[in-house]
Amino acid sequence: MPTKEIWFQRHGECLVDPNPQVGMWQPSAPLTENGRALLIEVRRRYIVGKHFELLYHSPFVRAKQTAGIVVPDGNWQEMAELAPCLKDDLERRLADTTKERWPTNHEELDKFYPGLLESEESWIFSGVQKVLNSLKEGQRALLVGHQPHLDLLRRHLDPSFPRLGQVASRGDIYLMEFDESNHLVGFKHLVA
Repeated sequence: MPTKEIWFQRHGECLVDPNPQVGMWQPSAPLTENGRALLIEVRRRYIVGKHFELLYHSPFVRAKQTAGIVVPDGNWQEMAELAPCLKDDLERRLADTTKERWPTNHEELDKFYPGLLESEESWIFSGVQKVLNSLKEGQRALLVGHQPHLDLLRRHLDPSFPRLGQVASRGDIYLMEFDESNHLVGFKHLVA
């Protein structure tokens, strides 16, 4: 029987700068009104009535705002592992205005920056491992982060999952259940 739960939620819909020079990370992109409305519905459908011992969000604005909507009075903490591990390097590359354009999706990013997704997979798993090690039997944690981290984590835990599955939409939650040895024993995709 599962003894620990990690709920990993993708942030809500956000305002994205369409300028290809800006790229895809955009740490300061805020939620849209539609994104906020959807998260209120996600909170009502899945979160209300649940108690989370640990609450972590990415340092990005949209993840902080998502966290504040889904558990408004929660004792949220920022976790670096929930944001891209090579963000600083990516931002340095972004400052290079000689590039014609920046990748706008994960497939393009994988070609532009070989090895990035493998680094990201290890990075997000290290953060989840810290959370699992902090949870006691019967406890749960809620994490708010980004793609491709949700799918990279799912692939790390289940190698049969496609490398770039991209099935978690904004606001979706992956509910993962772990046994006392921190082995994945259950998985549900809660659709926003």
